[in-house]
Amino acid sequence: MEFSQSEIKYLRYYLQNEPDILLFTKLMFKEVYKRDFLINWHHKDIANKLNSVFRYEHPTNRVMFNIPPRHTKTELAVINFATYGFSINPYSEIMHLSASDELVRRNIINMRKIMDSDLYRSLFPEILLSDSGSGKMTTSQGGTLYSAPFLGQITGFGCGKLQADHFAGAMLIDDPIKTQDALSQAIREKVNFAWANTLVSRLNDERTPVIVTAQRTHEHDFCGFLLEKEGTIEEGGKWDVVKY
Repeated sequence: MEFSQSEIKYLRYYLQNEPDILLFTKLMFKEVYKRDFLINWHHKDIANKLNSVFRYEHPTNRVMFNIPPRHTKTELAVINFATYGFSINPYSEIMHLSASDELVRRNIINMRKIMDSDLYRSLFPEILLSDSGSGKMTTSQGGTLYSAPFLGQITGFGCGKLQADHFAGAMLIDDPIKTQDALSQAIREKVNFAWANTLVSRLNDERTPVIVTAQRTHEHDFCGFLLEKEGTIEEGGKWDVVKY
């Protein structure tokens, strides 16, 4: 994908000042995979929520996407959200968690592909990966993305910034429980316990965004646990739920 210098300058200004994750995703998907990102109506709903988080205008900064597999929700709400987040604020601290170590690794690889692409570097030349270990990315400005299995060892790292009044990172949770484990009460309780007793403490501020992207697997799965404990926005609670 070729752009003139004036087009690059305009896109850079627009993307950094008027958050538009759907445009960012379209551009990067075409750049990396050489094919169009086909936009459906549910992508627009997802994008509206994510853009409000980037603008720091979301009322609770707690968003949950309960959408079936194969709807490119991870592409939009995890992979592109994280890489776009660094372009908005290269000092961001992001944490990415999933039940599957394989999924975490694959998402990190795809994030690197975007940030190492010619288009990303043309748009945001000051944002370079200075460290890209197997589960971690660090920008030249000190921004960090740390990834781990949901039930893995998580020590010495937080996400977001204390008393931030603008986007400065997020916790991105992508399918925290495997489908085959959803019927196990012991595993469900272990996942829910990890949130309440470990992961909450990784948020550097109560306003640090948390985005959960998951298909519903059981009435008392992780999403059910969060909704039972903290409620939906419509109920006066925390979670802004998009479900299909």
